[in-house]
Amino acid sequence: KLDDALTLRDKRREAEALYSIGWIYFILGQNTIALDYYQKALDIQQAMNDKLNSAYSLGSMGWSYYYLQQYDDAINLHHRALDLRHALNDLEGVAFSLGGLGKVYEALGEYQKAIDLHLKQLEIARQVGNIKEEAYALSDLGFAYSNQGQYQTASRFYQQALALQRHINDRWGERITLAGIADSFEKAGDIELSILFFKESVNISESIRNNIVERPRSDRQAFLKTVEKSYRDLARLLLEQDRIIEAQQVLDLLKVQELEGYLLHNMRGDERISQGIEMLQAEKDILDAYNQFQRNIIDLGLELRNLRSIPIASRTESQQQRISLLTQLEHDINVQFNQFIDSSEIQELVSRLSFSTSRQNVNLEDLNLFRNQLQDSNSALIYPLVLEDRLELIIVTPHSPPLRRTVLVPREELREVVNQFRGQLLPQYNQSIKVSAQKLYDWLIRPVEEDLNQANIDTIIFAPDGILRYIPLTALHNGHEWLIEKYKVNYITARSLTNFDTPPNATISALAGAFVEGLAEFTVGERSFRFSGLPFAGREIETLVDILPDSTKLVDDEFSVAAVLPQLNDYSIVHFATHAEFIAGQPEDSFIVFGSGERVTLADIKNWSLPFVDLVVLSACKTGVGGLGNGEEVLGLGYQFQRAGAKAVIASLWAVNDQSTQELMISFYQSLQQGMTKNEALRAAQISLLNSHFNHPYYWAPFILIGNGL
Repeated sequence: KLDDALTLRDKRREAEALYSIGWIYFILGQNTIALDYYQKALDIQQAMNDKLNSAYSLGSMGWSYYYLQQYDDAINLHHRALDLRHALNDLEGVAFSLGGLGKVYEALGEYQKAIDLHLKQLEIARQVGNIKEEAYALSDLGFAYSNQGQYQTASRFYQQALALQRHINDRWGERITLAGIADSFEKAGDIELSILFFKESVNISESIRNNIVERPRSDRQAFLKTVEKSYRDLARLLLEQDRIIEAQQVLDLLKVQELEGYLLHNMRGDERISQGIEMLQAEKDILDAYNQFQRNIIDLGLELRNLRSIPIASRTESQQQRISLLTQLEHDINVQFNQFIDSSEIQELVSRLSFSTSRQNVNLEDLNLFRNQLQDSNSALIYPLVLEDRLELIIVTPHSPPLRRTVLVPREELREVVNQFRGQLLPQYNQSIKVSAQKLYDWLIRPVEEDLNQANIDTIIFAPDGILRYIPLTALHNGHEWLIEKYKVNYITARSLTNFDTPPNATISALAGAFVEGLAEFTVGERSFRFSGLPFAGREIETLVDILPDSTKLVDDEFSVAAVLPQLNDYSIVHFATHAEFIAGQPEDSFIVFGSGERVTLADIKNWSLPFVDLVVLSACKTGVGGLGNGEEVLGLGYQFQRAGAKAVIASLWAVNDQSTQELMISFYQSLQQGMTKNEALRAAQISLLNSHFNHPYYWAPFILIGNGL
């Protein structure tokens, strides 16, 4: 669109295109870039004296500065947009600007200013008949009053907002308002009710996610960026109430959401995940009673709206009397709702809820299934949740209920140590790496060490959260030994995405492809890539075929997409000794390089079918991670292969040494051929390097096993 406008020298279209590009970057959360495009659009609009579109650009810039937490700039820009809209008598635009200003003052904690602005926004939205904007104004008023401690007033506005959103089927707005209600209950100390409304908000988020696959990419990313806080708040509250089983379910959903945000397709997991968060019976009963109030508010509100739309001079006496009656009924319903929370009926249900959850009286089918799968494996699941002020650890062992351990380490301190640890994963840091490795051990393993010892655990199944996805758990250090010297380690994307009771194939054979000689060059977006062959990759698969005689090797030109795809399900192992790389911002274009010079993207792998493959091994560099961020991409490639049917994946967390990788892989396959499980064989190979001249974690720790390694 921009190219067309420039070619035609159409300034109006050029400004529209620049604004649209800015909006896309805003949706993607890249507000600094968005501001640059908005400013370019604004310069053209002002030169053309296009006041209406100038107001849109100014308002959008105000929202970008709001999300960048540069509030003075946000206020200035919203006021400039507001002045233009007043001059143009653009009432709907005035309401938008008032809403934007109100949100800024909310962020600044100046709630009375926010309330005054949202009340004006509400009045204008009703005047112009914009129901959606009216609902957002009401919801924001609820938020502002809640933060002032005026919970009953907040409740009244929230109920009205929710009624309108349900009437127009605004599921997105409904989700936000329910989260606001939950937040208000938490502030008021009604934790069980807060959990109930967070659950309802999360379940609506799941409903939206399951129907968003056909929406534009920017819509999906925007959605995923906005829902995370509700999931984390719910998980935090459940953990604080020791409702660990339910917290695990939320964490599963959150991990799927984050992977979906990175891979940009709908990852529904299994049936258990797609149904959202389970409601306890007491929660269902409370919600049914609450929804009855909502139906009354919706019916009454619609009739009031229709009557008030009649000009005062044209109303009949009976219509005016009906308005007076309905207004009184509206007030009575608000009073009844405030009494509803304190009623003996609801308090009895809340009491039942507290009693039942304190005993974990929920549907244990999922957990029991998982524990049954682990009965004979001496394995434990460790689920960390990274919160702002602490780390919560959930541990599940085969013979005991879930346990929770709290570690008081702020998120920023954890991030600093992870960054330090990652930076020291180079051979020159021989001793200093143990300092950060011990800190991470003290936070992640030592709090559950006694539990692991009592259960005689020898395998840790790790479901990492956030930045913890960037660390190789095997390279943590307890002051005496590396973790790999005591435990086998499995990574999973989420507990419910991995089936641990599927037996491996009886016969071990591999389809092994290697990129050994030559160059591969291509362009992805604006980036150019140039890859050279890997000499040790040839020796690697030569030895592999010797160890597993029923295997097939494909080298260089023979290692092509056409040759590989028909044979994928003829072997229990698919081994690619070649380059792979994630593309930041374009994860669906992340790729694996074939020896023929072709590349296969994540989008391509999504369409593969690998039901008979036990293991996919990606033995060259950058197969697991892009840049250091929130870690969604670390398990992304593994997830994609599992989604295609593979039971497990081995990938690397950083660019690896060619020769040490060859030695590790040879040791791995020798151990596998001797009857070891996948995680036993990987541990044996890593310890083999640990006891050689490749003894630094840089050489043996990058490879992680994702999925079923038992």
